[in-house]
Amino acid sequence: MVEDRMSEERAVDRATEVFVSRRNVIRTRISQDLPVDDTKMQVKLALDVLVAATALVGMRNRRPWAFYAVGTFTAAAVVAVAWK
Repeated sequence: MVEDRMSEERAVDRATEVFVSRRNVIRTRISQDLPVDDTKMQVKLALDVLVAATALVGMRNRRPWAFYAVGTFTAAAVVAVAWK
């Protein structure tokens, strides 16, 4: 039980870290006057928020659908990274 709780908390922490690091990369690119595809970045950030929120809701409510939803949103985020 305690180990399950820790792994769920780690999932939320990791999703939050991905969001923050991606946001920082965008800020760095903007500050260096490098090109930034706004639509692509917005989709990626939205997916990161969706993953973190779903993981948090699933953790709090212990819902089995949350595992599959987080996996689906994470796969979509991976596809968004490959989007050119």
